[in-house]
Amino acid sequence: MTGPIAQALSLVLNTVFYLYTLIVAVRFLMQATRADYYNPLAQSVVSLTNPVLKPLRRFVPGVGGLDVSAIVLCLVLIVAKLALFSILELPRVEAAGFTFNAAALGLPHWLLIAPFELLSLFLNIFFYGIIILAVLSWVGGTDNPVAGVLHDITRPVTDPVRRWIKPMGGLDLSPIVALLLLQLIKILVLQPILQSLL
Repeated sequence: MTGPIAQALSLVLNTVFYLYTLIVAVRFLMQATRADYYNPLAQSVVSLTNPVLKPLRRFVPGVGGLDVSAIVLCLVLIVAKLALFSILELPRVEAAGFTFNAAALGLPHWLLIAPFELLSLFLNIFFYGIIILAVLSWVGGTDNPVAGVLHDITRPVTDPVRRWIKPMGGLDLSPIVALLLLQLIKILVLQPILQSLL
């Protein structure tokens, strides 16, 4: 399938799959970081993911306090997106910042790509979460529900950096360093691996 209709369908499918996978990934991070589940944003994430995760947990139990079913669902969604693009013969599927033809690769490659796309998604959540928190701190919006959830789920990245880089004269440079490290991981580790798979 080619032409404007194919482009529009590609855009819609990429967006829908990405957004739902993003919500499930946020749900995993909320559980892993013990985020406040009474937060209104957290409640929205839970209500959007429970219909799929609750039945899945019967077959995929948690391990070490982590909701493995959320990870499995993310991987299934990524592979399902690639399969759907292949079936519909849509040429432009997006994964981890790359655009490629899913039909030209096949299932073995999709299974290899999926974990790296999920890792890229987690890095994006941390990256944009830190940026949103910084903006909210500048405009005095740190008391809203979004800030509460983002603060909880970005702590695994920001807390170690804050221990390493102390504030200087009231200026906290740790978010900038955390953002730089996240980008370096994508550029130096993730992108070369994905380029070798595509």
